[in-house]
Amino acid sequence: MDYKQQFGQLDPKLKEVYERVMGTSVASSPQASPVPPKLVMPTPVASIPQPESPKPQMPQVPTAPQIQTQAISVKPHGHISPMVWILGGFTFVIIYALAWVKIFNFKLPFAP
Repeated sequence: MDYKQQFGQLDPKLKEVYERVMGTSVASSPQASPVPPKLVMPTPVASIPQPESPKPQMPQVPTAPQIQTQAISVKPHGHISPMVWILGGFTFVIIYALAWVKIFNFKLPFAP
């Protein structure tokens, strides 16, 4: 996408705002449409203050020597394999279903 070509197709008012905000002046290409631009009265707009030059950095103050420590890696001991979770969940569902079958005295077709 060619942004300079699209910039040439902008409304003159938008070009003016873009140039003011970006602080640049882009040469406009001739417009393809024979429509004359509208006369618009400029409205006063408060100028945006330009940022000041960067402030000088404070001189570096020497700090106390840092004590080097050795990093210790700790492995989590509570990690359970996903396969154990799946088997546990499956077992829970079966026991839960059998408990309700016993409570409501349902006859299962595969049970004697």
